[in-house]
Amino acid sequence: MKLTAVLCVVLFLPLAACDDNSTNPGGGGANPSVPFTVGNAYRTRSSMTVPGLPPSESFQTDSITADTTLGGKIYYVFTSRKLLRSTPDAVYRWNDTGEVEYYRFSVSVNDTINALGFWAIVQSVDQDSIFGTNQLCVNISDQYFFNYATYSTKFGVVNTQQSMGFISTTTLVGARIGSRTYGSI
Repeated sequence: MKLTAVLCVVLFLPLAACDDNSTNPGGGGANPSVPFTVGNAYRTRSSMTVPGLPPSESFQTDSITADTTLGGKIYYVFTSRKLLRSTPDAVYRWNDTGEVEYYRFSVSVNDTINALGFWAIVQSVDQDSIFGTNQLCVNISDQYFFNYATYSTKFGVVNTQQSMGFISTTTLVGARIGSRTYGSI
């Protein structure tokens, strides 16, 4: 269970929100690709399958509780302890060494990028419906297909999977963005 929670925090919870009709991450103006708002909440389901052990499943809610200024830029504070900010094309994370790009939207199929903490190859960039809203979704995997992830312009990261002798999957099952609820929160 602790491994599931750690993977959930490490791989998954940079979730965010944007205008209901937004599908263009960088489309003109200075609107963030995935705007963060204090009070938003994101619920995920994590499951883990380890050979020889019964499968495990847990749920976790991550909320944006505050904002703070670091290096002259506003970052949003998540209950998972992530510090994230968004620009018209990318989401950035603050860590012990300063700001690092967490993921970006100006990518093409077969690009090699560093996203969510691992080197990945962009598998697809498509419009997709998530909780009934049309989103730009980027699907990535590492070159050995051990790590997979999907991130979108409304909800941030919506799915991750890691498989190296075990399979760990984290999926967004609901979000509260402003006064609107999507899925099960």
